[in-house]
Amino acid sequence: MKKKMLIVICAVVLIGAFASAQTSRTSSGKTTAPAPAVAPSWCSPCLWYAGDYDTSNPNQDGLWNADTSAYYGIVGQVYVPILPQASTVSIKHGVQTKLKMNLYSASINEDVTNFGLGVSDFTGAVYDIRKNLGGNPGFAGVSVASGTCLPTTPVDTGVSIFSGNYEQYLITCTFPTPIQVSAGTELWISVLPAFDGGDYGFLGDSIDMPPLNGFNSGNDGYWPNVIESSYFNSASFGANFVPATTQGFGFDAFSVGVTGVYK
Repeated sequence: MKKKMLIVICAVVLIGAFASAQTSRTSSGKTTAPAPAVAPSWCSPCLWYAGDYDTSNPNQDGLWNADTSAYYGIVGQVYVPILPQASTVSIKHGVQTKLKMNLYSASINEDVTNFGLGVSDFTGAVYDIRKNLGGNPGFAGVSVASGTCLPTTPVDTGVSIFSGNYEQYLITCTFPTPIQVSAGTELWISVLPAFDGGDYGFLGDSIDMPPLNGFNSGNDGYWPNVIESSYFNSASFGANFVPATTQGFGFDAFSVGVTGVYK
């Protein structure tokens, strides 16, 4: 019991440490045209990528996103907004607007504790997609799709964080069947990894914000980021679907990507 209590306290301190790193934002005041978006190799066919985690940025941070109920008894997850966009394609006698699409997968850049386990204690992940989140804290909206991701193996991105205390892994949740969504309907998506041997993780913040690339600004056919609209849900930390921005400075966007095709 003492061990578990200590871990709970450490987890709270770590969230605070991540948040406290984001104390200010500065701008050079320069305006440049966004560079053409080039999808990461893992995001194919790519509909949306929120941006990279920038280790050189002093505002880097992350928010608890892990199920460690089998070891520490702590569960917390981040829900990230997505806003599907219509796609206009050329046809023989003009153009056609496509308003529906099938989602194939969602991937997250997860900052995992580096205890030498090499995420060998990763046991899988679950997904949950909701609509109508927002308004008063505690309002969970409505789940439109949820389940267990197909078996996957976290991929080490080679990015070490906070002097090597954390290692960034790409975790891809492939849905068992495609999930149909419609343009213009804002949704919130969660990919929750589970660990049973001592590891835990944080969903990496997306520092690469608009207008720095075509993904975030909605250029080049990709969906735009929805800023400052993520939610955090964790009974362990006393957070019942609260805005992620209430958990510390920042947390306005997270490093997540979605694949799929228009119908």
